[in-house]
This record gives sequence, C-alpha cells and structure tokens, in this order.
Amino acid sequence: MLGGSTAFDQGFIGTPIEALLPVSLVNEKNLPPELRGGVGRGDHPTGQTFAPRLTGEGQRSMILRLEIEDEVNRKLWRDMPQLQGINVSGRAKPGAVVLAVHPTLIFQGVPLPVLAYQRYGRGRTMSLMTATTWRWQMLKPHEDTSHERFWRQLLRWLTGSSPTPVEIFLEHNTFSTGDEVKVKARVYDEVYEPVSEATVWLKLTDPDGGIEDIQMQADIAQAGDYFASFTASKSGVHQLEVSSSGGLSKDGYASLSFLAANSMHEMRGAAAMNRDLLEKIARLGGGNYYTPDKADLLVKDLNNNRKVHTVAFKLDIWNIPIVFFLLFFCFGLEWLLRRRAGLS
Repeated sequence: MLGGSTAFDQGFIGTPIEALLPVSLVNEKNLPPELRGGVGRGDHPTGQTFAPRLTGEGQRSMILRLEIEDEVNRKLWRDMPQLQGINVSGRAKPGAVVLAVHPTLIFQGVPLPVLAYQRYGRGRTMSLMTATTWRWQMLKPHEDTSHERFWRQLLRWLTGSSPTPVEIFLEHNTFSTGDEVKVKARVYDEVYEPVSEATVWLKLTDPDGGIEDIQMQADIAQAGDYFASFTASKSGVHQLEVSSSGGLSKDGYASLSFLAANSMHEMRGAAAMNRDLLEKIARLGGGNYYTPDKADLLVKDLNNNRKVHTVAFKLDIWNIPIVFFLLFFCFGLEWLLRRRAGLS
C-alpha cells in the first residue's frame, strides 16, 4: 500500500486491509495534535519534506541497495531528494521489518515508519507511507536511475517468493529402499484458491531411468490436496514430477528429487524406546513387559517364578594347570618304572 490522501485511512480499521498491513492503524483522535491529518498540508509537520533514515535492516536489505559498497550506498541515500508528506501509523506489527523511518516525527515512543514489510499468508505485504517517491526522479539528473532501481528491486522482491500453482510435499526427508513414499501435491488457481477438480499426475523416474505414471487422488478432507504413494524399491535418486490440468487457467507443474539409501531400519530411532519390539521380545522369551507404574509386579513375579535351571559349561581341560602336572607325573612315573625293569 502506498501513501496518499486516502491511504492508511482510519476507515480501514477493522477491515481485511488492516490485517494485511505490516503497520498498525490508529484512529486520528488518538494521535497527538502535531500528527493529525497533515499529509496534504505543507505547513503541517506530517506534510513537510523529510529525508527518510534507513534502519539497520534497511541498510542491509537488497531492496534499498543502490550500490554494492555499504559506504557508497549510504552516501547515495543521503544525496537523494527529500520526500514530502508522510501517512501516520502506529508501531510496526510483531514480526514486521521496518526498513526506513522518519528522521524527526515520533509516535508511541518510536520513529514513524516510512517503509515496512511483513510475511502474510503465502506471500508478503509492504507499506510505503508516502506518495512522493516521484521526487527522486524529477529532482535528480535524467540519467540517474535510482528511482527506477528502487521500484524494480521492491517489486521483484515482493513477487519473487510467490509460490507456484503446484507444490510437492514428502512425508519424510530421508528414505530407505523398501520404504513407502507418500507424496502430497497442493494445487491452486491463478489467485491461489485451492482447486479440487484438477486432474493430477505423478511421474516417477527411478535411479535406473524407469518411468511410472501414477494418478494422484484428491483429498476429500482438504480442498486442493492430492496424494499418491509408491515403494522406493531401488537405491539412488528418484525424480518426481507433478502436473495438473483442469480447474486452472493454465496447466501447473512442479518437480522434486529425493535419495533412497540402502535400508538402515535398525538405526532409526535408536535413542527412542520401541515398546512394540520390547513386548514382542518379552512374549517370545516367555517373560512379561512391565511399565514403570507396574514395577512392583516385577519383584512379585520374580519371587513366584523361582525355578531350577541346568546350565552347561564347556571347559577345555588342557588349559588347566593341575591336569598338566598330573600328565607330567604319569609320564615321569612310567619312565622310572621302565628304567628299573631294564626296559629301553
């Protein structure tokens, strides 16, 4: 929203426009006298000329970057012709970013915002609290392009993050071979209203170049959402392409890739307790599974479950010292007896 005689008017209070703006609107009767209704009057403080002061965020923002070098950029802004007239608003909303403020006028303890933006819904909104940026064009040499550059960068930034009519989402970020991959697509029309009557296809290209086309099913619980699933049977990069037709002014398209690695199920969730697995182990081993609130039953069951268990130990006798000395004694006794009997 640009400043002007009717912009940021108190008539917008309580309307959807107020929610969109990155600055809060204030009823004129709640403003101090020096800030009331003077945007069109040159003798009023709010109608006088002023040089906007860039905030720290404004000096770093690419929207207000006239030159790459910081010092050169600050000098260019100091040399810009002054603007005339500012629409008065309240503070910037939580989460909003103020790029420029009025150098002298203060309301609610902070300088009046001149340029501010915020994220709203799926896009961005911006407020420029003056209608006189044309002075940057008219009062500068004709070869100076600062005015054009400002508006070109501002509009490109506002629209650069606009989402595509088709978006792809995966349930997880990592997959192993054999996993079921659940794919969700979200389809919008030109004004980003969800489309439930579109025909949506998922084209899957596996790591070996094999192609499979899957028609995605509409989610009856969420307008504009479509889903499909398949099994990642091969390791490597899988390419997903979603195309939609019908219900849109023009066909939509989006793509996404993911990597399926060799199965590592045993490493997943190693730090978390797998109750189902523990119960299964206890059941197959003839034992019981105990939760902390039933720990007292563990002692009781141990006392009632005393049984005699036969345990077999295998021990190599050649590695026992007494056996070694016994064999040595027997061989020595045999030798002594043979000598006494005159046997060789």
